[in-house]
Amino acid sequence: FHNEDYEGLATYLKCLESYGVDAIIVSDMAVVDLVKTEGINLPIHISTQMSNVNVCSVQFLKDLGVERVVLARECSKEDIQKIIQKTGIEIECFLHGAMCSSYSGRCVLSNYFTGRDANRGGCAQICRWCFPLFCDDEKVESDTEFTMSSKDLSLIGYLKEMIDIGITSLKVEGRMRSNYYIATVISTYREAIDHIYENTYSDSLQEYY
Repeated sequence: FHNEDYEGLATYLKCLESYGVDAIIVSDMAVVDLVKTEGINLPIHISTQMSNVNVCSVQFLKDLGVERVVLARECSKEDIQKIIQKTGIEIECFLHGAMCSSYSGRCVLSNYFTGRDANRGGCAQICRWCFPLFCDDEKVESDTEFTMSSKDLSLIGYLKEMIDIGITSLKVEGRMRSNYYIATVISTYREAIDHIYENTYSDSLQEYY
């Protein structure tokens, strides 16, 4: 949050409370404090942008009354499992979508190149741009240009493992995606999850997805 973002925030949150929204996703500790001091009855979920990767930070948030934490994408399966076992809090993890080349959304490249703030919802995905490479002022010739972006996340093959270790909610990156893309991805994972709970999931289904 920038200073001006706090103007009218308490009123806005109280409106959300009156509308009966399920929860708010927060990445600024001052907002957590505001919800508590104003007595606003809204469940708080912590955004991946708070970069939580360990038991201590998640326990700290739980002690503040937070109900769910969206862990940083950098967490390993072992990290996630340990956090769930040690804290008992609801944990949400990314399942599908872009992998930030920076640390879970803490990137300033978009802001630098385009003036669009990645940390405030406007990422221009600079890491996907193609860049020429130079060595001692000489362009490095290659069949492909350099891009910083890693391969997109797709955990359809690990879906049952994610359910088995106790993850509460699975998150699909939908920001700046088309309605068609989101509908296709969500319906695919929904169907796969239903098959897992009905014990009808198979290798052939996984291959199909």
